[in-house]
Amino acid sequence: ELRAQTYSISYPSIEDAFAVDWRALDKRTSRVFCALQLLREVCENCPLTDSAALSAAVEERRQRKLADAALEENFLREPLDREFVSTLGAHAGVEAPAICAIVGGLVASEVIKILSGKEAPINNLFLYDGASGHDAAGVIARFGPSLRCPWGLDRGKPRSVSD
Repeated sequence: ELRAQTYSISYPSIEDAFAVDWRALDKRTSRVFCALQLLREVCENCPLTDSAALSAAVEERRQRKLADAALEENFLREPLDREFVSTLGAHAGVEAPAICAIVGGLVASEVIKILSGKEAPINNLFLYDGASGHDAAGVIARFGPSLRCPWGLDRGKPRSVSD
């Protein structure tokens, strides 16, 4: 007899995930994470609709965060340089059909995983760097704190509800 087993996964909030200090990141972290963190910080203070103003604000924030953390722009495997964050700022409100199709396919796959219960879903971020067409890549990463739960420190591993 086959019995269904129920699992639970705890996720950090998006605020906690994007509150990670740059000094805590390892070299393998995608520069997209830092660029999105900059974009979120700039847009939460003053939503800018002008792409030039947004790019300038993101670049200013990038320089300030690098200086505050005493980091160089190449602290990650790919440089978090002016060109990259300016491109991100300039294209922040643009819909790119090819990227939407990739992310949409990923979301559909995650829904199937959740409904079927056969695999654990992505735990907590999928970062897609489509900045350069020839080596565009997606990375799955968990950012944010390990959550303190009644069963101990939860690091995002699926656990049986019966445990």
